[in-house]
Amino acid sequence: MLAVLGSMKGENSREERRSKEEKRSREERRLIEERRLIEEKRLIEERRLIEERRLIEERRLIEERRLMEEKRLIEERRLIEENRLMEEKYFMESLLSVEKAKCKEFERLIPGFIARKLDFPTLSGFYEHWEACDECKEELSIQYLVREGMQRLEEGSAFDLQSELDQRLEEARRKINSHSAFLYLGMTMEIMVSCLLVWVFVWILL
Repeated sequence: MLAVLGSMKGENSREERRSKEEKRSREERRLIEERRLIEEKRLIEERRLIEERRLIEERRLIEERRLMEEKRLIEERRLIEENRLMEEKYFMESLLSVEKAKCKEFERLIPGFIARKLDFPTLSGFYEHWEACDECKEELSIQYLVREGMQRLEEGSAFDLQSELDQRLEEARRKINSHSAFLYLGMTMEIMVSCLLVWVFVWILL
């Protein structure tokens, strides 16, 4: 009887130990699974953070490239604008230089105009510049009034120099127009004669 009781007690003890061992094993598996899930979450979070940092870095690089491109375009436009302004400045300086040269040449020709000694090409250029340049109009008036006025004062005769200058300019204009018409007529006649000669030549060949 005692042996049976001892055997049963031993069986209960072994069952308890087995049950405890199973419980401990389940608890260990649960803890291992929890740690695995925690580690997975940590890895997922790390990957998310890494991806976020990658995207932030990509956006930063894209923004840097955009800003660099904007700066490059702004610099290009600035250089183009500078070149345009320099070209305009050079062009204006060239025009001013040409105009100054024309004005100097006009002033040099004033005595010849007053004395009616300018030939047709020179007179034509002189009159064309006079029409376009207010300063030279004034200079012509001053020199004409001074030269002719001194002479008239010495002669003691009455005079209206501005009207005389206007008449002199009108005379120059008519002279230029008539000479231009004559040149045009001459060129027209030359063309007609040339065409006639060509026609005669072709007629002879045929």
